[in-house]
Amino acid sequence: MALLMALDAAGVPIDEVLRDAEARRDALDSYEASERKQVEEEWARKAEENLQIQAELESIRAHYTARIGRNLEGVAREKATFDSWVALKQEECRSIAEAAELCVKLPAPEPALDSSANGGMRKAVSSATSSAKLL
Repeated sequence: MALLMALDAAGVPIDEVLRDAEARRDALDSYEASERKQVEEEWARKAEENLQIQAELESIRAHYTARIGRNLEGVAREKATFDSWVALKQEECRSIAEAAELCVKLPAPEPALDSSANGGMRKAVSSATSSAKLL
């Protein structure tokens, strides 16, 4: 109220004060609209950028998921190959053990060699018997 009295005392018409206030308000509204347009455009750019980043992320994820899948498939193949080899090895070990057992069960003919050679033969048969039992 004191401001209006001071303006009136200075000879400033009230209509001029109202026009000035309206012009200031219009300037602020115009500035707000301009700023709003800029920030909304920036927000739209950021939203678009986020969509692009999301698409890149999905592409990269798919790429690495495929790599992991290939690795898992390779490991599964290698395990199957190794398991097959282990089964063959076990079968071979059984065959060797059976052959060694047959060798131990068959009586060895006594060669007509001197006693020192005969003792060496007994050690060999004893050793083969011990080895067969270990298998």
